[in-house]
Amino acid sequence: MKKTFCISIVAAIAVSPLPAHAQGAGIAFHVGTLGVGADIAAAFGSHFGLRSGFNFFPTDIDITVSDIPYQIDFASPTFTFVLDLYLVGPLRLSGGGVFSPDDIVLAGEITGPVPINGTVYSPSQIGTLTGTVLTNELSPYAGIGLGNPGRSKFGFFLDLGVAFHGTPGFTLEAVGGSASTLLQFQSDLAAEAQSIRDDLSNIIVYPVVAMGFSIGF
Repeated sequence: MKKTFCISIVAAIAVSPLPAHAQGAGIAFHVGTLGVGADIAAAFGSHFGLRSGFNFFPTDIDITVSDIPYQIDFASPTFTFVLDLYLVGPLRLSGGGVFSPDDIVLAGEITGPVPINGTVYSPSQIGTLTGTVLTNELSPYAGIGLGNPGRSKFGFFLDLGVAFHGTPGFTLEAVGGSASTLLQFQSDLAAEAQSIRDDLSNIIVYPVVAMGFSIGF
């Protein structure tokens, strides 16, 4: 339901005509920490602009957390809505929001014995291990950047900022393993989840970096 709602908002903006007072429009294509994406931009005079866009991760990323290998499925797609204030030329301050309809999912890549809260378990004992990072669906965004897609025929595009997603939650679930019903395993799994939750507790912002080019029309 959340994902459908956000997609509907972006689709409505994308197919809507430009506001009557818009003095230019363009598209920016970029790659960065939100993935690969594109923005639709409209310019209002020489100092203001509006952008809406989407981003997606074309591939998963492998990491190791507490000696357990995971494959990260980042929240994808994400949607952005930004108001730009141009200070000097293409230099701008930006503010808006980042919508993330989905949570970040960590799929455990268990191919050998791994420690969970200090106790070593085999793949058959663990089964399928899945972690989920829970953040706010809407994260306020603030940043700086270069490029004015709504007023330049062709130009460089750069965003540097942060999305304030709040204190993340985290859940860890193991399904199908022979140890799944053991109290010791359940206790170790809960302790492992709390340890990761503690590590994430101070990460309340997500760095947003995007670089690419824009085309005006």
